[in-house]
Amino acid sequence: MVYSSSNGYGFVNAAAAVAAAIGQAPFPNVEDPYYPDGSVYGEDWGINMVNAPEAWLQGYTGQGVTVAVLDTGVDLNHPDLASNIWTNIDEIADNGFDDDGNGYVDDVYGWNFFYGSNNTWDANGHGTHVAGTIAAVDNEYGTTGVAPNAKIMPIQVLPDTNGEQERYSDTLTQGIYYAVNNGARVLNLSLGSRNRFSANEQAAIEYASQQGCIVVMAAGNGDEYGNPYPTPIFPAYLASNWGVAVGAVDSSYYQYYDRAGDNPLVYVTAPGVGIYSTAPDEYVFGGYQYLDGTSMATPHVAGVVALMLSANPNLTDADVRNILATTSSNSLLSSLSSLDTPIYGFENTSQSGTHVYVGSEERQSILQNCPNFDEDGFAFPVGVAPGDDLVPLYRSQNASVPQTYPYVGEAERQNILQNNPNFVEEDLAFYAYGAGSNLGAPIDRFQNPLVPGTYFYANEAERQSLLANPSHVEADLAFEVGI
Repeated sequence: MVYSSSNGYGFVNAAAAVAAAIGQAPFPNVEDPYYPDGSVYGEDWGINMVNAPEAWLQGYTGQGVTVAVLDTGVDLNHPDLASNIWTNIDEIADNGFDDDGNGYVDDVYGWNFFYGSNNTWDANGHGTHVAGTIAAVDNEYGTTGVAPNAKIMPIQVLPDTNGEQERYSDTLTQGIYYAVNNGARVLNLSLGSRNRFSANEQAAIEYASQQGCIVVMAAGNGDEYGNPYPTPIFPAYLASNWGVAVGAVDSSYYQYYDRAGDNPLVYVTAPGVGIYSTAPDEYVFGGYQYLDGTSMATPHVAGVVALMLSANPNLTDADVRNILATTSSNSLLSSLSSLDTPIYGFENTSQSGTHVYVGSEERQSILQNCPNFDEDGFAFPVGVAPGDDLVPLYRSQNASVPQTYPYVGEAERQNILQNNPNFVEEDLAFYAYGAGSNLGAPIDRFQNPLVPGTYFYANEAERQSLLANPSHVEADLAFEVGI
């Protein structure tokens, strides 16, 4: 059980977690990819990544487990969700009475705490997308959820539009108590805030844990500049004591912009980039859409927890937390645990084929001041502190070529300091694996003879393009980065 400040305990594994819930070794792998009857070919890659089919084929599909989606509501009539919507069987629909005495009139399909009614239909789309990832039915249509036989309890705690967020603390607290007191075993919270703490929310989450419920919480997506937060947002950081915090990765296990933090908590990762799931047809043509973020990763883990509880309903919050921590895998990223700082790629359109890699602060400067630079997006992770097998890389500015920043290793650094007066060293830039270590993906260095002293860097795909350009000369393998 290895904890990383970047990705916590690593990537969730349903085959191991569900098996551990009943005291067995991990279930056998199935042929990957496995496409259920209700999938669009290739779009259900997330369920394969978390190894949900391995649990299904053992008979564990979420049956008997209710998952509360505390969000913007749910499209109750969506063909991939309608048969899996939780129903309050003790309530008579539309008779104007609180038949079950729980304090809510006609709450047949949950409750809308934000607007104070029994209308939990989703006018936003976020909650419906989350619900589909958890429990879209396997019906030869659309998509399939991680736990396709679980029930979804719709609870609206967020507004229909993003401009009304400031008052959802009270609604979330009320929604948590409602979910627990009405039979939900798993609570999905694809929400949170960096700047707000609520003692009432914390008390509600602690109550849920005491009642045997598992609260699964989104860790956050970083700030408006794409920088990862140093720790999960609230309430996800409460996973140090209760529930589970969830970070996001893409289909190549690259981490979305969030971090587990230095203080250990039950933090795992799951698919959260380019996730295809259900959407209200009234707002999204066709009834399906792609979304990104830890909001999309969280329901993958909520679905895995539903599979675990369908296998063993006696699991407590502490049991689930321990199983997820011990069965999630850091093997894919353990050697990269020190590489937790994003580097971004740009192409200089005025010097065709010239790619530069920069950190978050430089990225903002380029976006604001360099119209001839096109951003390629997130390039790779690097480290900001020493670690095993990591070497320092230094950044210099070529004063004769403004905004040119070569990154060099120690030997090149000494040569530049001694022989190139037009280069001004700025600082140690970051740490990466040494060239030839075979621990990461190679980044090659090129020199443009038309601009003496200018070095830039390329990944393998860019390298092949540059090799065909006679104006660029490959210098060497520069360093290796996270993959």
